[in-house]
Amino acid sequence: MLCQQMTFAAAARLVGGSRHQVAAIYERYVELALDQADYSQVHELAIDETSCARGHDYITLGRCAAAPCACAGRGPRRPDDRGAHRGAG
Repeated sequence: MLCQQMTFAAAARLVGGSRHQVAAIYERYVELALDQADYSQVHELAIDETSCARGHDYITLGRCAAAPCACAGRGPRRPDDRGAHRGAG
């Protein structure tokens, strides 16, 4: 938990290892998590990339497209009604 926001090099300094060792441990835990993931209920996937700060820092978001989403100031809506909040239905 402590290392979630750290680079591999910073985490390696903290634990006294190399960044390659930390990266290998990270990759193993990602593999374990992916092996346990259950995507059987996901039939469509919605993906978007948006700026998370001024400048060129972007974040990619993904979610099950069948689940309603809440857009700030627009209320809950589904991806298939995009543009509806502008009257472009």
